[in-house]
Amino acid sequence: MVVKKILLQGAMDIETDYLIGQVKNMPDYQCLEKNNMVFHTASEADKVYIVSVTGMGTVKAAMATTYALEAFHPTLVVNQ
Repeated sequence: MVVKKILLQGAMDIETDYLIGQVKNMPDYQCLEKNNMVFHTASEADKVYIVSVTGMGTVKAAMATTYALEAFHPTLVVNQ
């Protein structure tokens, strides 16, 4: 079985609140902090979901994406 890691990111809470709520309801939910960035993770079947609020601006989005790539090695990155 191949596990797919999906990184979902948004700049503001309003963009990620629903997603964070969904992963919080999964049994193996974890909230991790790396370099002052908060990542919410959980898995279901063959997928690992990583959700983060990047903050506004391209620099913050790039930093959050870089930290997540280093820490989680996602298969797919979705920025909204």
